[in-house]
Amino acid sequence: MQALSRWLLACCLPLQVLASGPDDRYLAVEALPATLSPAQLARLSWDHGRQRRLYATPAQQKQLEATGFRFRTLPHPGDNPTAARPHKSGDWASFPAYEDYIARMEDYAERFPELARLEEIGTSQQGRKLLVMKISRNPQRDEAEPEVFYTSTMHGDETTGFVLLLRLIDTLLENPDNDPRIEYLLDHLEIWINPLANPDGTYAGGNASVAGARRFLANNIDPNRNFPDPVDGDHPDGNPYAPETEAMMNFAARRNFTLAANFHGGAEVFNYPWDSRAERHPDDDWFQQAGRAWADSAQQNWPGGGGYFRDLNNGITNGYDWYPVSGGRQDWMNAIMGCFEVTIELSAVKNPDPARLPDYWQANRDALLGYLEQALTAVRGRVVDSKYRPIADALIQLDDRDASIAPVFSDADSGDFFRPTQGGVHRLRITAPGYAPLELPKAESWNPNRAAPTYILWPASDSKQGLQKPQHH
Repeated sequence: MQALSRWLLACCLPLQVLASGPDDRYLAVEALPATLSPAQLARLSWDHGRQRRLYATPAQQKQLEATGFRFRTLPHPGDNPTAARPHKSGDWASFPAYEDYIARMEDYAERFPELARLEEIGTSQQGRKLLVMKISRNPQRDEAEPEVFYTSTMHGDETTGFVLLLRLIDTLLENPDNDPRIEYLLDHLEIWINPLANPDGTYAGGNASVAGARRFLANNIDPNRNFPDPVDGDHPDGNPYAPETEAMMNFAARRNFTLAANFHGGAEVFNYPWDSRAERHPDDDWFQQAGRAWADSAQQNWPGGGGYFRDLNNGITNGYDWYPVSGGRQDWMNAIMGCFEVTIELSAVKNPDPARLPDYWQANRDALLGYLEQALTAVRGRVVDSKYRPIADALIQLDDRDASIAPVFSDADSGDFFRPTQGGVHRLRITAPGYAPLELPKAESWNPNRAAPTYILWPASDSKQGLQKPQHH
């Protein structure tokens, strides 16, 4: 037991210094040590806990076997030879080579400067770019609009979302049919899209193809166990934060995201918080309705009818009910950054035959737009002091919901806030260190035909209440 605990805390740090490339294996767990606690299990790289599948490097596998695990090696989900099908421009039934992906992102930014701005938020351990596209009217400016973030393929072998988000960028920018639904989103949201969060894992077999994709980062860290955890604290996996993790944390700290979705593969389900604890999120009802809307849409739009996106509770699940995860990005974004983030598993096959990608797009196109629209039902406003100067990181609370474990903050630069809700009228409480609390019995959700209300907080010398949002990591 002591040997297992040491491995779970240290996680083979000496083996992860050099970024020589991901070397994870896919294993069926045939025997578990009898003394494992749920917290210890949550730190491992499970592939959907109920299936008893686990990722580990050869060295990690040996160490786990020494503690009582027994494994059977399975074919790796990233080893799909059909994924190597040559890519052609405009072909959505293939995966791009790495250079094609970079060129396409740069081309969109160059052709649509009035709608798109490309940011490089960091570099992977093997020197590949971590790119995010901002899409909105006036993309060079930060406006008083909800910010929504889509990101995919932090597990490098889960590639469906990679192409779907590329196609979403294309759809939003090209909008060949002048779809009024898209025009409305462009007018009222700031949409940020990161199609590929782990390029070293996705292109582990070389830049020409996603065949041979691997789950881990280049230093064999699982990126979705590498974030600060609201239950287990900093470094729950025992590792330093990887460069890709730090890039994402710094990017999130610079923004004030209202909603986010992190796209994965290996199942077909909308996963909502928490992943790390059994208690429900204070806005569990909001997450369930958002999940039900996504699942219903995906089921209805799947080519040929039923059978898609029906895992667990007919396409939705609470994360902890499915299997506990420590160090996941979803809980960090919700509990620490004040963003309503979910994890969406898009395809049972992780690295699918690219001929199926148009089917996944048809099933999820409306759901992708619909989740963006969820940000438009937020309670909104602007928090200022008595001289109308923005107040940084005021804490926003609705209807006595516990804001201490799922805080939402005003923007540090503008004082604007967008607090997700299902619509209607709500009790609103605003607090900030050094100011007296402001309480209002009635605050309405989003109305684009009215200016956002301004809320003034007055100084209170003895006022210490309020949480503070973390700044740049």
